[in-house]
Amino acid sequence: MIKSILKSFLNLFDYNISRKSLYDKSDDPIYILQFLLKSFHVREIIDGGASIGTFSQRLSESFPSSKIHAFEPFQKHFDQLQEIAQKNNSILPVKKCLSNNNNKKLFFLNQEAGTNSLLQSTKQGQTVYGNQLKQIGQIEVECTSIDHYLHSKKIESVDLLKLDLQGGEYNAIQGASESLSQGKIKSILCEILFENHYEDQVSAGKLLKVLIDDYNFIFFNFYQSNYYNGKLIFADVLLFHPSIIEEVKRKNKSLFLPYSNIINYH
Repeated sequence: MIKSILKSFLNLFDYNISRKSLYDKSDDPIYILQFLLKSFHVREIIDGGASIGTFSQRLSESFPSSKIHAFEPFQKHFDQLQEIAQKNNSILPVKKCLSNNNNKKLFFLNQEAGTNSLLQSTKQGQTVYGNQLKQIGQIEVECTSIDHYLHSKKIESVDLLKLDLQGGEYNAIQGASESLSQGKIKSILCEILFENHYEDQVSAGKLLKVLIDDYNFIFFNFYQSNYYNGKLIFADVLLFHPSIIEEVKRKNKSLFLPYSNIINYH
């Protein structure tokens, strides 16, 4: 009763009251995917840029029948990823970087290891992140394309492709051109950089245009948006293949409030 009275009072002054947990979960792409892909029997997931394995572990918990192909080229992170995989047979660590071909490339190490990339950081990026993007070394890493990997493992379909490659997402998409054209990849969760963090980084517009116009993926929403002085600098984008979009639409009618991205809890 008190809560209802408080809500009514706040509505008079154009304020709204909701659980903070609803906003947190509504901005969590794994939580959203868990509901939207529930009926698709998720079997194969690619985690490009798996880092220390935290995201892979969450994906495994959300989709317990799936195999998580977790790509991470940096040895220190790969060691931690392997520790998680030793306790979870669903996670398959791959010590390679996803790119547009199969060869060895230079991998640039930064002061904050989470920003390591196949691309060198820019002064513009360092203005935003300071020493986190300061280059401290470089190593040679093995790269593979998604098309080559799927062929080698005889994987016919990927239910979710997650890419967090610090500016290398476009090259990974190029390396999946055959799989994308044939409709083998059903959903994509991809980090999009709106600020020029890395040299030769493809613009956010070009990356989204390729996914939406060239491969016909349907944009769903942005998640985990990050800002600098009020400007959007990066976010995760979720897209679905046309072959599953009708089922996704059916699910999201019951999951969200009608004119909001906030989860509907009754």
